This record gives sequence, C-alpha cells and structure tokens, in this order.
Amino acid sequence: MPRPSVKKERTEEIMLAFERCVTRYGVEGSTLERLAEESGLQRSLIRHYAGNRDDLIMALLERYLTQSQQQSQLLFAALPAEKPAQAFIEYLFDDYYSDSSSALLANALFNAAATIPELAAPLKAATDDFIEALTQLLQQTHPHCESDDRYAVASGIVGIYFNIESVAHLGDTRKWRTASKRSAHLLLSALDTLSEI
Repeated sequence: MPRPSVKKERTEEIMLAFERCVTRYGVEGSTLERLAEESGLQRSLIRHYAGNRDDLIMALLERYLTQSQQQSQLLFAALPAEKPAQAFIEYLFDDYYSDSSSALLANALFNAAATIPELAAPLKAATDDFIEALTQLLQQTHPHCESDDRYAVASGIVGIYFNIESVAHLGDTRKWRTASKRSAHLLLSALDTLSEI
C-alpha cells in the first residue's frame, strides 16, 4: 500500500496529465495509452493510483466542476457595489481572465456528455447554478423587471460567454471577444429599458 502522500501526489500528476490529454484529444480520444505516454507512467500504475478510464473521466468532471464553482464564487465576491452587473460582464469577457486550456476542457466535457450520459446532469446543474447566480445579481440591480426577463438576460449573457470561450483556441479572437462583451452589455441594457416601462 503506497504512502498517502505518494498516492495523493501521483493521483494529482495523473489528473493533470489526463486534463492535458482531454484538452488535446477530447474525452473520447484520451485513451489510457495516451495518458500513459503523457504522464510517463505505465497503465497499470495509472489504474492503481487513479482507477480505470471511467473513474478518471468522473474525477476530471468533479475537478472541473469544483474549479469552476470556486472561480464563479471569486468572480461574484469581487464585484463592486456600484454597477455590479456591468462589472460582471467586464470581468467575464476580459482577455486577461480567458483561459483557452480551461475552455478546451469545458468543451471536451460538454461534447462528451452526448455519449457519456453521466456527465450531462452535473454539467447542466453547474450551468443552471451559474445562470441562477447571475439572475440573482440582476434581481438586485433590476428589481422592477419581471423575473422571466432577468432570467432571459442572464441566460443570454452566459450563452454569449460560452460561445466565445468555445472558439478561444482558434487564435486571436480579441475582436470577437470585444464584440461579444458589447453584445452582453446591450442585452443587459434591455433590462434598463424594461425597468423604465
């Protein structure tokens, strides 16, 4: 039985290598052979420390969801008291905060949900939670709007964000990112118009 610290260390190394494989080859293309090559470990050691391929996929999903939730909490906690919804959009669409490897991982997991049903419900729940958190923020900033309108705007902003992140690996997407940010602000401004009615 390996020492706990060695097992934890090895498991982390394997998960990082698996994450790199998934961003490069997708979930379907991330075989144990490729993982062994990426990690420098034999397949038997990978299975010993991290389990079989299905275990790795579910562990990667959990890892992704945990990191996404932590990043989301940090984002909402960092919002200023004045114009927090506008600041949310600025942060969300800022080049500085964009992470193409994270976007590739997210895309791979979302795409794999079509063939690995166990991925779909947790990914949908995480997306629902993110939209709901933004809807709650819009409740604070636009209390006189209909809840359906706030939800529609939150869903639209998140949809625009997912779209621009899905093409982040294509190279220089700053023009698209800037236009997407503007689109999100225009969508948000629709709530201002509805508040005045």
